[in-house]
Amino acid sequence: MNSRTFLIAFFFLLELPLNAQFYNVDMTKPTDTLFFGMDATTEDITIPVNFKLSKGNKFQFGQVTMKAHQMNPFKLPKIFLNNKAMYVGLNFPKLNQDAVFTFYNPDDTSTFDIKSPFGNNAAELNFVFSKKDLLEGDNEIKISVSDKDEQNGLAITDLKLYLRAPLNSDNVILQRLPVFPGGQKAWQSFLKENMDTDVPVRNGAPTGRYIVLVSFIVDKEGNLSELKAENDPGFGTKEEALKIIKQSPRWIPATQNGRNVIYRQRQIVGFLVSEN
Repeated sequence: MNSRTFLIAFFFLLELPLNAQFYNVDMTKPTDTLFFGMDATTEDITIPVNFKLSKGNKFQFGQVTMKAHQMNPFKLPKIFLNNKAMYVGLNFPKLNQDAVFTFYNPDDTSTFDIKSPFGNNAAELNFVFSKKDLLEGDNEIKISVSDKDEQNGLAITDLKLYLRAPLNSDNVILQRLPVFPGGQKAWQSFLKENMDTDVPVRNGAPTGRYIVLVSFIVDKEGNLSELKAENDPGFGTKEEALKIIKQSPRWIPATQNGRNVIYRQRQIVGFLVSEN
């Protein structure tokens, strides 16, 4: 038997609390569910979504959110607002034991891909924008997928756009959560180079998935402390997940309104045991 590893690094790179004085903007899209299925001749798919901004509209920030079903979380769709590339955040807000991921082996059998679940456990994508990113009148969001092998089958639902009006008595909090230096790709490389993926096999784990949720403090300097595993699938997976987090270099700390803050990060480390 052999084992392969995967990691889902999920965090909002930009997070805007929309808890007061915000309102939804109606959008025009082809269908309620946007499908990105591709055939062998398709090189890319771009789906436009349109909306109007009334003249004199006053707001400070806006946010677009959507659910992404059957998505590879390591290769996010490209999203443009009025032809400006947006920085997209990823989150699994309801990740639990009922969340079923799909695994498949591409031509290179030394690797594998995962895709986000369907339904309420689906991944959520979001991006934040400022007033200068919108135009009075017609505006357009484009969601683009260019790799049919990575994202074939992706579906987007619950696409929503919010604008947040300014209040003199209300402070808008703009927050960036902790990030591994170099982002998700660097984190995957770190795992590949340092994790002992054969731990569950050596401990007699049967074929299956073993997911460990680890939480830890990232301080204002990016140092990690107070590591703990919030579950234990067994077969040495908890210990190996904690060990790899302890070996991690400093992270880029969380910021709030431009200042470094202490934050408890949650990270998933997973093992896949499969037969030869």
